[in-house]
Amino acid sequence: MAVIAFQKLNGLPRTGMATPDVTNALATAKLPDPLKPDGGPTRVEIDLGRQVLFLYVNGALNKILPVSTGTGKRYCDEGKCGIATTPKGSFRIERRISGWRKSDLGRLYNPLYFTGGIAIHGFPSVPPTPASHGCVRIPMGSAEAFQSWCPTVRRSS
Repeated sequence: MAVIAFQKLNGLPRTGMATPDVTNALATAKLPDPLKPDGGPTRVEIDLGRQVLFLYVNGALNKILPVSTGTGKRYCDEGKCGIATTPKGSFRIERRISGWRKSDLGRLYNPLYFTGGIAIHGFPSVPPTPASHGCVRIPMGSAEAFQSWCPTVRRSS
C-alpha cells in the first residue's frame, strides 16, 4: 500500500514493488505540497489525478493513502445508472457508519459520507487507477482506523 502511494506521488509505474526506480526516488523524496494550503488544520485532501489521499491533522501531513475514485464513465448497476464521478470541492463529513454497509451500488466498509451517498470507505479492491462509482476507496488495512484518524474532517480539492 505504501509503495503504491509513493509510486503515484512520484509518477512512477504503479507496480507495488520496490524496484530500483522506487529506491532511487526514495533517496530524494520530499513531502508533497498541500493541494489547498489554506484548507484548515484537520482535513482530507483527495488528489484525483494521482489517486492519493492526504490526511492533515493539526496542520501536519499525517497519512498518505492510495485511493481509487470514480472512473468518470457511465455505469448501470441493478437498474441504477449514472456517471461515476467523485465530486470536487470542499465538504464536511455528514455521517459515518461503523462496519459493513450495503448500498445500492455495493458494499462499503466504515463509510464516512461527505456528500449524499458519496463516501470515503474501505474496499477489498483498490486498484492504482480510478475504478469506483464515485466514492473514494481506501485499503481495508486503513479503513479500520480511518474513522478514528478523522474525528472531524473537511475534504479539499
